[in-house]
Amino acid sequence: MDLEKNIDQNIEDNKNDKIVRLLKNININKEVSNYIDNTFIQHRIYNSFNYFFLSRENKEINFTLGVTSAKSGEGKTLIASNLAVSLALSSKKNTLLIDLNIANPRLNKIFGTPISPGLTEALNESEINVFQSSIDYLHIIPAGKKLLIHEKFFQSKASNTGKQQKLEPSLGLEHLASFRDIIYTLEQKYEFIIVDMPAIGSNTIPPLFANQFHGLIIVVRSEHTKKEDIDSIFHKVGERNVIGFVINNFKKI
Repeated sequence: MDLEKNIDQNIEDNKNDKIVRLLKNININKEVSNYIDNTFIQHRIYNSFNYFFLSRENKEINFTLGVTSAKSGEGKTLIASNLAVSLALSSKKNTLLIDLNIANPRLNKIFGTPISPGLTEALNESEINVFQSSIDYLHIIPAGKKLLIHEKFFQSKASNTGKQQKLEPSLGLEHLASFRDIIYTLEQKYEFIIVDMPAIGSNTIPPLFANQFHGLIIVVRSEHTKKEDIDSIFHKVGERNVIGFVINNFKKI
């Protein structure tokens, strides 16, 4: 799969998007976190990414990528976090990591930031709060703690199954326009944006949210993810949106 070609094509498509978007204010917290979870952020992982398309002379490329998986437990947060660290360290360009996994947020714990104000607050306000990590050029938007529950979706799901469903934080289509505005605003400031998404099969966000990025990276856990799990992804997002796969927990023979 030609990663550079797919990113360039998706960026060009987004430029031709005629949807009117509103700019929000970006508030960067001046306090720098002095903590990072070294059991999670490891040089052997973030040094393993190959940016062949970033190293070319006079080649400038900015992108917003979502990192997801078919199911939870595949290691997508591990990959998203280390990918963002790698981009910030290697490019020395403004890099942003967003926690879209509002039902199970982890980035605030990994990078030592407050959980709030974060993404869920920004969806309902005109301001986006960003936190500085201990790594130069890397900023974090945590999930936030304002609980957003798309009740109609879960009530419908409960009525279809006949079982009582546990309501968990989720996003609905009513949040999509504001989310578009957030991404558009952030793209004016940051060269690289990495979004740690929930698993595609989690149903905590509509699949349309995945269309707001230049591409998706799918994390596949070695000897764990099944072919039908991968197939299920393409039932919800277009094949063209997926720019690549990362094999996690691969064991050398």
